[in-house]
Amino acid sequence: PIFGQYKDQDNNGVINEADRHFYHKPAPDFTFGFNTSISWKNWTAALSAHAALGNWVYNNVASNSEMFKDLWVNSFVSNRVSSALYSNFDDAAYISDYYVQDASYIKLDNVTLGYTFPKLFTAGKNHDRNATLNIFGTVQNIYTFTKYTGIDPEVSGGIDGTVYPRPRTYVIGVKFNF
Repeated sequence: PIFGQYKDQDNNGVINEADRHFYHKPAPDFTFGFNTSISWKNWTAALSAHAALGNWVYNNVASNSEMFKDLWVNSFVSNRVSSALYSNFDDAAYISDYYVQDASYIKLDNVTLGYTFPKLFTAGKNHDRNATLNIFGTVQNIYTFTKYTGIDPEVSGGIDGTVYPRPRTYVIGVKFNF
């Protein structure tokens, strides 16, 4: 893109407010989720995911990095000029639709795998309860299936300024029941 160059939408030879148009919407057409769990003998597995389809996001991180790439490479631009331009680019970038991207996604949120050791010992006054031990592992924020080029397509308001990704977490746990 050429910064500061815009299409004359109404073909009247003048770039003004009349040339603005609504490109896409940030709200998804469809949202859905998926949860399941299965058990086999002493093993358990669970999975959860969610998705949004038809949403569009302005990739502000990409727009800022592209605009400033040329400024920092060219040696004729001093730090004072760059910092002055930086303060003006923030608002001007939003009037271009070049960085609006399809942000439909499917996120694999959680996967848990566990094993239960039954009848470790009997408990209770009359030895009528069996003590069990369950060991499990969970991974959260596993993967996002998307064509969006930013860090995370799940943003509020349709403008992605995310510079830090959501962390992937690992949990190992033990449950003792008696």
